[in-house]
Amino acid sequence: MTATTSDAAVPSEVRQLARGGAINLVGAGGSAVFTFATFVVAARLHTTAQVGAFTVAIAVFTILTQVAMSGAQVGFTRFISKDLESGNPERIGTTLKVGLRVVAVVGVVGGVVAWTLGDVLASMLGGDADAALVSDHLQFMAPAIPLAALFLALAFATQGLGTMVPAAATDKLGRAGLQLGLVALTGVVGARWLGAAWALPYALGAVVLAVWMRRLLLRVGATALPDPMPRAEARGRFWRFAAPRGLASTLQVTVLWADTIVIGALRGPE
Repeated sequence: MTATTSDAAVPSEVRQLARGGAINLVGAGGSAVFTFATFVVAARLHTTAQVGAFTVAIAVFTILTQVAMSGAQVGFTRFISKDLESGNPERIGTTLKVGLRVVAVVGVVGGVVAWTLGDVLASMLGGDADAALVSDHLQFMAPAIPLAALFLALAFATQGLGTMVPAAATDKLGRAGLQLGLVALTGVVGARWLGAAWALPYALGAVVLAVWMRRLLLRVGATALPDPMPRAEARGRFWRFAAPRGLASTLQVTVLWADTIVIGALRGPE
């Protein structure tokens, strides 16, 4: 059997799955390398206390971002792919609206919590100097929480449209790589800007991914026809599926990051 014949015998769905898996693997590997390098660079450029405070702020940022997503990312992956497969692309726009509106609102609330309670949270995590470091990082990160939640939710939505490229390019590689570069830059501008260096790539990524998402929607004809499904029905089917899974995801992420906050509170950021 020739190579051409062999390739032709493989179903297109299998080839697409293989390509998606390979892209995701490359993205995940790149993200891991960039993230590891980011913390190595931060540790080389700044004091242990400064990097510890930065890590505690990341833990709070990550938990609040996960809360803001509310499970919408899981709902997007399920319903967008389902509507596309069933020949109802006009429902995708409604699905995005009922999900992203909640993500945006809860994200803004999370940002306000991080901003207003930054001093309170920071005071629990060490002495005056350490608390000031944590507070500075949280206040720089706070405005980016709703944008980070929208960015990550949209990354899952693009996967629902059958492509891994946008998520891998913007989140796993672009965002993580830019964070590494900006954290390295704090060696010049100072440790106080570590929080901004971590948060800014999420905000930029949200803009890039929103433009990319619009192009994907036009490509599949999601904006060509009005959605006949009532908004209330669409909202119900989406959140009945997404909310319980969002709670589970939030608890999982909280468990993963809570130890960082607890150690910071008991032993100090350093």
